Amino acid sequence: MANQFAQAESVAVAWLKSLGLTAVATEVPEDSGSWWSTGFVQVEKTGSVINPHVKLRNNVITCHIWAARQDRNKQNAPYGQANQIGELIVDACFNESYQHWDTVLSASLGSIPVRVINVSLLQDPTKVPSDDAHMAHYVMDIQITWVQKDS
Repeated sequence: MANQFAQAESVAVAWLKSLGLTAVATEVPEDSGSWWSTGFVQVEKTGSVINPHVKLRNNVITCHIWAARQDRNKQNAPYGQANQIGELIVDACFNESYQHWDTVLSASLGSIPVRVINVSLLQDPTKVPSDDAHMAHYVMDIQITWVQKDS
């Protein structure tokens, strides 16, 4: 049975990919070799505000931003790369070009049309310390206001 309803995380993935980010999903691949050069954004729905009268979604999305060094023997994690990805997302939250955005989710998700009305920054990219010297991790929160459109 095909999906009939869009999911918040799928909408977030589509919006983030519209920014030019290619490695975005709900799960981080174990092998960083496939994404070390681009970084990776993992999305997780961590909250929502429900309006009982309007079919409008206001979802809080936590973005885990990962960057990895190809050479695991390097001593410094690539925090600069992870931070730049976070700042790209911050910039898009204040850019009208990425608001009032229509898309159709991929066929594997049911080809569902959605409209992203607004994306707001709730928390700046924040460094998450790690013992793994070849991995850098930042976390940030955005709120996506969206609606599923009639097919």
